[in-house]
Amino acid sequence: MIGILLALQVSEWNQARNDRAEETAELSQILVTLENDLIGLEGELTRSQERSLKVEELWDHVLVKGPYRTELNENFMQIGWVTGVEINRAPFENLKSRGLRLVSNDELLLKLTSFYENEYTFLMRRTSNVSEVSLGRVASFRQKHFHWSGEPLNYVQLIEDSEFLYILNQQTTLYKFVIQPWLNETKRSLPGFSVQRMRLCQPMLRDRLSY
Repeated sequence: MIGILLALQVSEWNQARNDRAEETAELSQILVTLENDLIGLEGELTRSQERSLKVEELWDHVLVKGPYRTELNENFMQIGWVTGVEINRAPFENLKSRGLRLVSNDELLLKLTSFYENEYTFLMRRTSNVSEVSLGRVASFRQKHFHWSGEPLNYVQLIEDSEFLYILNQQTTLYKFVIQPWLNETKRSLPGFSVQRMRLCQPMLRDRLSY
């Protein structure tokens, strides 16, 4: 009888150790992915700020009907640039397929599921909406009025074109009042994804990995 109980205890101990090893492997992948996603977001935020400045510079230049300069091509290239955030949820999906029960820390499991099942969907919807607004009528207009390098086919006519002025004004507003606040909000507020909350999430992950 004692031998049977010991065998059961050894079996349970081995299963617990195997579960912990599997949990460690899965959480390690999620941690690396979240950190890479965060780096990507911070990079996109920086690029978006640079594009916003370029579009604002162009708007100010066009308003005073400034002369064409080759350097303006870079500013023209920013019109209609789609800003997006890519989140890799593959490691979390892999964890789900193996069973969320593997995550032994309830608080950590809640943070991860909340982000990937709720905030992720919201984030992707916002990305899609921003892309639609940013692209809109811009793509076809660019094909008609610009070289691939960003140089206008006819700069003098372009800065008098009401459609172009509307698009440029829309882009200036979009960057300043939609894209920039959206990226900052994403970085600051989304549970499990923002810098601050990500820092809170990482120690819990690493605690599990150190066992």
